Amino acid sequence: ATPRDPGAPFTVAFASGSQGHEMDFSLIRDDLADFITAAPDRRLMILGHFELDHLPEALRTRTVRHEFTDYAGYLATLAQADVAVMPLTDDLFNRCKSAVRVLDAAAVAVPSFVSDTGDLATVVRNGTTGRVLRKDDSWRAALEDLATGRAACAAMGQAARADLLARWTARAELHIIAPEILDWVRQ
Repeated sequence: ATPRDPGAPFTVAFASGSQGHEMDFSLIRDDLADFITAAPDRRLMILGHFELDHLPEALRTRTVRHEFTDYAGYLATLAQADVAVMPLTDDLFNRCKSAVRVLDAAAVAVPSFVSDTGDLATVVRNGTTGRVLRKDDSWRAALEDLATGRAACAAMGQAARADLLARWTARAELHIIAPEILDWVRQ
């Protein structure tokens, strides 16, 4: 991915691969609006589906939206963010969510701030590759901590990428399917 422009606004990405994530976003809407509008060099980037009328007016003017594209385009756009946020409402559907968006962000060296719902928290190393935020935690405070030092933010993103390569990359000698089953299939 193209390196981030150091003069670009501090960018918070929210990716939505399907309709209905406005409910998840509503968990952090006020904290995020307060964070983005607290300084002129901050913006929200929305990737994919999202009804912009769910945003407070002050946040709409500081939001850049990118429609769906191919996977390479999605990753290239995501790589321009400083941090990806992934709030999830605590319901049965979201408890079964995979951490694929965390892996996508890590692939392009972007740290992830996630809810403690679903599989997201199992992939993020809290404080090292991103942050895991509980129900009563302040997303604004967590983002303020990250925005105060862009070098620390970039280091967290690099740690996320290194962790992805070390823990989540397939190795040819390892297979998730038991060898007996593979032998049976090959017969």
